[in-house]
Amino acid sequence: MTTNENGNYRGKVAFVTGGASGIGRATALAFAREGSSVVVADVSDYPAAINTELLNQITNQDMAEKMTQLYEQYGISPDRVANIVAFAIDQPEDTNVNEFTIGPTTQPW
Repeated sequence: MTTNENGNYRGKVAFVTGGASGIGRATALAFAREGSSVVVADVSDYPAAINTELLNQITNQDMAEKMTQLYEQYGISPDRVANIVAFAIDQPEDTNVNEFTIGPTTQPW
């Protein structure tokens, strides 16, 4: 993600998969501290997984409305978000980080 002209993430949106705990949570909090709006997706349904540091206790209806606004604002279809989340969920759990490369993907997002 690129910073804005002031060198921070204010006005940017970060979509963090696996953001309920561990590195994903730390990443989501770091983006939030830098002023970014943060969307967190995780397969965990543990009640403490999403906390007030990230969401200020919004309701599911509030979340649905905010997600719809984000989809429309950034031209992201719900199908594209579903593909991203499904791709993240389907990734192998026990993979050495040295086996991954960063580059263009063939995924439909």
